[in-house]
Amino acid sequence: MRDNQQSRHQVHSGEGDANTSQISESGNSNVDVHVSIQVDTKPIAMAMLYSLLASGKLTPQEFAEAIQRIEEYQSP
Repeated sequence: MRDNQQSRHQVHSGEGDANTSQISESGNSNVDVHVSIQVDTKPIAMAMLYSLLASGKLTPQEFAEAIQRIEEYQSP
C-alpha cells in the first residue's frame, strides 16, 4: 500500500457485535495497528446458569433473578 493510505475492515457478527481493525500509513515505516474485538458473553453466562440450575446449586427463583439481571446488562 502507498504512504498515507488507510485500510479499514469492519465485521458485524450479530446484534451489538462490532469487530474492527485499522492500519494507518502502511509502508516501510510508521505503521499504527488498532484492533478492537467485542465478544458476546451472554451465551456463556446462560449456559452456566442452566448448569447451576440443573445441578441444584440454584433455586428456580435464583435462576429467574439471574436471568433478569443478565437481560438488564445487555447492551443496546
